[in-house]
Amino acid sequence: MYGNAAKHQKYDLILLVMKMDNAKRIAEMPETKYKEIFGVEKNIFDRLLRLLEVAGTYQRKNNAGRKAKVTILDALVITLQYWREYRTYRHIAFDYGVI
Repeated sequence: MYGNAAKHQKYDLILLVMKMDNAKRIAEMPETKYKEIFGVEKNIFDRLLRLLEVAGTYQRKNNAGRKAKVTILDALVITLQYWREYRTYRHIAFDYGVI
């Protein structure tokens, strides 16, 4: 039983380390890095984010369904990572603590 508790603590620590604060990291990112990291320039990234935020307000207007586990910004970053790096959704979900 002790070994099982240690495994859970280790897993929780890994999730804590892997959890990303994208809002802070992206706010501090120089404009020249956007193309390298996300595959799009900063102005395109900002337009996509605004578009998704507006769409999210219409989609959640009647509060139907459950709340999202990731923010709109995280969803955009996940999508761009997937398109750019072809990472599996399982690995991306692990990074965000969804699984």
